[in-house]
Amino acid sequence: MKASLLIICLFLTCAASAQPRINCTNLTDSSLNYLYIGADNPIELANLKISAENVVISISGGGGSITKVAPYKYIVRVRTVTDNATITISNKTKFVFKEEFKVRHIAEPKYNWESGTTTNRDSLLKQPFLSLTGPDGYYKQTYEIVSYVATIDDGEAIVSYAITGSNFSPAFINHLQTKKNGTLLTFDDIRAKGPDGTSRKIPSIALYLK
Repeated sequence: MKASLLIICLFLTCAASAQPRINCTNLTDSSLNYLYIGADNPIELANLKISAENVVISISGGGGSITKVAPYKYIVRVRTVTDNATITISNKTKFVFKEEFKVRHIAEPKYNWESGTTTNRDSLLKQPFLSLTGPDGYYKQTYEIVSYVATIDDGEAIVSYAITGSNFSPAFINHLQTKKNGTLLTFDDIRAKGPDGTSRKIPSIALYLK
């Protein structure tokens, strides 16, 4: 009896895993059903027992569109937030299955430091760049620092450096090496390029040397 139940359970598990589904390959978990506005959302059709030339795919809701890039692989683009974007798969004219997706904006990135806190100068110089952590959400691609203005204020003089990219400039590093505890560092006019390819200004950040 136990053996029979085990066989049935194994059969049901295998059957469930073999169900056709849509994998979102650019999410932290490809089984999650999220699409992001302004970004390419690559998807793959899994466990689909249909020849690629017979697959008909469509999307409704979210202002969505789908472009084929390879057999069983597509790029989905969406424009409006919704909890009810539906991707439908058919074998020519015969319905096969559909999945519901949530459409969201890609969240703003976060700094590795909290503004207004203190940091060790030597530790900062070991990683001489302005860095961002990934935004909240499930989209893998993160933000890239394009440019910013770094300012050193030691209470006697204020000196600013316009920097391109994320790495500290040599001039900023040389100046920073001479500063003591209590010096204020500010990073302003920060531009970052998001997963949607557009550059945007993000909030300034201030740190104190300790």
